[in-house]
Amino acid sequence: VQGLFSTRTNPQLSAKYRNRFNFGYLNLQGGIAYSSLRSDSYTNDFGNHVDGGHGHGMQGYIFANTQVSISKYWRAGANINLATSADYMRNYRIQGYGADTLSSNVYLEGFGTGSYSRVDAQYYQGLNQGVISNSDLPFVLPRYTYSFVGQPDALGGRFSLNTTDFNVIRDNGTSDMRGQMALNWDRPFRNRLGQQFLLTLHLDSMVYRARKLYQQPNYYTTTRSNTSGQVLPTIALKTNWPFVRTFEHGRGSQLIEPIVQAIYAPNTGAGANNFMPNEDSLAYEFTDSTLFSLNRYQGTDRLDGGLRGNVGVHANWTWDGHEVDLLAGESFQEHITHDRLPYSGLDHTASDIVMRGRVSPNQYFNFTARMRLDPYTTKVNFGDALFSAGVRHFRIRGGYVYEPVTPYYYYVSNYRSNGPVPLYSQKTNELSGGVSSDWDNWHVSAFARRSLSRKEFVSLGGDLGYNNDCFGIDVMYLKQYTTIGGQQRNSSVLFTVSLKTLGSFGVK
Repeated sequence: VQGLFSTRTNPQLSAKYRNRFNFGYLNLQGGIAYSSLRSDSYTNDFGNHVDGGHGHGMQGYIFANTQVSISKYWRAGANINLATSADYMRNYRIQGYGADTLSSNVYLEGFGTGSYSRVDAQYYQGLNQGVISNSDLPFVLPRYTYSFVGQPDALGGRFSLNTTDFNVIRDNGTSDMRGQMALNWDRPFRNRLGQQFLLTLHLDSMVYRARKLYQQPNYYTTTRSNTSGQVLPTIALKTNWPFVRTFEHGRGSQLIEPIVQAIYAPNTGAGANNFMPNEDSLAYEFTDSTLFSLNRYQGTDRLDGGLRGNVGVHANWTWDGHEVDLLAGESFQEHITHDRLPYSGLDHTASDIVMRGRVSPNQYFNFTARMRLDPYTTKVNFGDALFSAGVRHFRIRGGYVYEPVTPYYYYVSNYRSNGPVPLYSQKTNELSGGVSSDWDNWHVSAFARRSLSRKEFVSLGGDLGYNNDCFGIDVMYLKQYTTIGGQQRNSSVLFTVSLKTLGSFGVK
């Protein structure tokens, strides 16, 4: 049992219950409070009026997850996450606030030799009412997933099958049903020169039944219910030719590996002309991680088609606990698909150049950086970097991310007729950093995040605490500079005292 006492609102009482039994487990966490805080009404960045006051009065939340084993092959479970309001979660800093949604599901899943099957239902509750209205969020009832990977066959190849089928229901937006099937056959082989080859035969097929396609997130011009689908065969051949040598008297190794891949599939045009709905392929990410992917969309509602080739060079040096790993590559495509997300990196026959570097000279330091460079304008269209350095009781971390747009805002309004909202054109350009230390039973940490494009901090804070076997105390400070859900910049200080055998209470 925990109590939270605040200087600006009424207390909150929360509790946890955990039980593990022979055939499963149950975890419950919940809280209740009578909040005296009233949030103000405001106009969000899209010009929409958002009512305030949702977090006032009797408030509460419940987080529950359970799983039970039905047999050695089947199990069922549920993850329930509900709260009376997003304002309440923000005011009392309930775990999970800061995300855009709370998600809940119930599921049944089974496991076989090389196979997996799952049927579930999904429910979402919006937490940022200034951006996401609950009426825009879907019910997914049901969703079915099945995957199978076979054993090597007589030709030396391996067959696999995947399907994800669902029924999406929206009060405000497109509602659609999808049946999907993906068949794949991989055949690896090598020659006497050490070249490694991978031949892939792939077939995607989808069929849809959709209504209200003129609403979000599709915004088509048709008002009719529509049945559509597509079938896309793909053939790909990828070759790696690794050159390896040793140095440092055999203690180190060096790898230089050219990689070439050729892919052919009918040109799809990203599916916009067929009035196909889009649920799982709203994002398109062309980076080092997807350079050699058959499909660079996150799902299968949109597919990469056409004739294209991908080339890259991978290099690695490893010696005495040190490592340097580099990758650079580019894609070339015959057909340009103009209805992809802007700044996809594939707006020309020769794509942006993607690069990745990782340096880990010892256990005390590591650094990873990625970027995407437009060869026509020499502009960087994406970049991020992370580093970590420290010794046993002290560590610092830092990060940087850059993108010329804020991709999240592309689909929030009718981008087909009006174009994306101005917020989409704002740069994502942020620095973050933190430091932490621990000694004996003490720990201390601090962090900061700053938007370079807006020239202001996003947040900063710190934590100081002491813990032993029976007692613990923490003091946390958080400064918020941005407006979230109508709440202006503010500071919070949270004192938490834990008696390990009795419970804990906090003062905010």
